[in-house]
Amino acid sequence: MTGTGRRRAAAMAGVAVAVILAVVAVLLALDVGGWRGTVRDGDLRQAAGNPDPGAWDRDDYVTGEAAARLLGIRDDLAFRRAVARFSLTRPGVGGLSPADVHRTRDRALEDLTAVAADRDHLSRAAQAANLAGILSAESPASGTSDISPAEAALESFRSAIALDPDSEHAKRNLERLLRTLRSEQRTEGPTRQQGRFGRSPGGGGLSPPGEGY
Repeated sequence: MTGTGRRRAAAMAGVAVAVILAVVAVLLALDVGGWRGTVRDGDLRQAAGNPDPGAWDRDDYVTGEAAARLLGIRDDLAFRRAVARFSLTRPGVGGLSPADVHRTRDRALEDLTAVAADRDHLSRAAQAANLAGILSAESPASGTSDISPAEAALESFRSAIALDPDSEHAKRNLERLLRTLRSEQRTEGPTRQQGRFGRSPGGGGLSPPGEGY
């Protein structure tokens, strides 16, 4: 190939790369706009009392959650999905069978624990720890765990308060759980009641109430 041919080939390759990058940029812009609508619609669905973890999912043109990464909302999405799963375990909300409630609670507890471990957003971590405490308190005892559900709940509520000392919900939940445990000790028997803790959080989990029994 002559020097002129090589230059022409290089120029054509450069044009092709530029076209590809332009197309990707357009598709990424569409994904960014789409995510804003997806988040808004998912939040509205959660606020309306119709939780669905999949409400914050979408099929992007550019794979790898590039738009979500660009917007910096991946952690927010994880929190919203976890809150939706929490909401589905609330009595009268999800309409799930007992087996499905158990599975959903386990998944929600796992997801909320992961969010609570993220110290980049202390308020969100505190909310997640509070909700994880509620689920732990409502969970049946397991022979595979080193600590009891009540101990796990106490740890979560205290963690929530440490992360956000102004968290009145976590303080009330901790106080109520301690009061119940003292009552159980006096009566020498557990009195746990499924679903005695908080209502279903609304607003896409942005400020979950998570209030007590």
